[in-house]
Amino acid sequence: MAHEIFGERYLNHREPAWHGLGLTITDGRKLGACDAFKLMGEYDIRMEPLYMANGAAVERQAIVRNATSKGEAEAVLGTVGMEYRPIGPLATCLAYDEAVGQPVETIGALRDGAVLFITVKLPNWSVAGDDIEDYLLVVNPMDGLEAAQIVRSPVRVVCANTLRLSRDLGAVQYKVRHNENAHTQLLEWLRQVYASAVDKSKVIQEACEILTTVKVSMSEATPIIRDIYPDPRVPRNTAPSEVMKKRHEHREYLAEYAAVAREQVALLFGGKGKGMDTPAAKGTAWGLYQGVIEYEDYKWSKNAMQAQESALFGARADIKEAAFDRCMALVNRG
Repeated sequence: MAHEIFGERYLNHREPAWHGLGLTITDGRKLGACDAFKLMGEYDIRMEPLYMANGAAVERQAIVRNATSKGEAEAVLGTVGMEYRPIGPLATCLAYDEAVGQPVETIGALRDGAVLFITVKLPNWSVAGDDIEDYLLVVNPMDGLEAAQIVRSPVRVVCANTLRLSRDLGAVQYKVRHNENAHTQLLEWLRQVYASAVDKSKVIQEACEILTTVKVSMSEATPIIRDIYPDPRVPRNTAPSEVMKKRHEHREYLAEYAAVAREQVALLFGGKGKGMDTPAAKGTAWGLYQGVIEYEDYKWSKNAMQAQESALFGARADIKEAAFDRCMALVNRG
């Protein structure tokens, strides 16, 4: 399933999610991570040594999700080196409750329990009447492939798209490797990052409000959009002809992809985007930034979950951050 929710393990304090799974708290309770984790269906993981078919030990170990009280059989989530020390799901919740001490906004498990995520709501803010709801998202993959991460994820209320602001303005992204110091690092990191995120909300708001005062015409926006979505470089002739043919074909594909992105962002900025008729966005640097945000958050993808992850942590997020920096550069233009 595209949503990849593990056994309906999803809980929120607002309204039912689009996938219709999990629990929605409607009785006024405000749950911390541990209480919410238990309510949605707690589970645990363990490490197991690996052996060859002849019984000889190897320098690898398996991450195993235990069988659950809901009847789900145990499952192997990944294989890792001997130095890997996972931060388990309950340990993640304990660290959140101690470091943040606020009710969770949402909590859920994905991919057979391999990923646990928690969001916490930060103070709301507004950009010239354009309302923004602000969150911190904690994601802990337990499959051996990625580190635990946290990212600031503001949501523009008018169209529910996720912003990705410059790190210099406090858009936090931090990683904790799963090793012997991971739990201590996660606890300290969460405490510092949450406090910093709350403190910097006003700074981010002021920076975004400046963008609403900078007028940008379509002729001015066009080269900026090209900078954000440049054509790929022509490959150097350093390989046999059949290899070079494939390289040029791939370059043409990427060039077409960039051209489509430029065209679509221009259309969104030009008035097709949601909320582009507001005073904050119409013909402003804020609107240009929103055009990129809307395109990256909603452009088509074969895998919806991968697209969402990319919008927060991957290539799409990098493009959004580059767009913010490029739009902020307009503030000091001559």
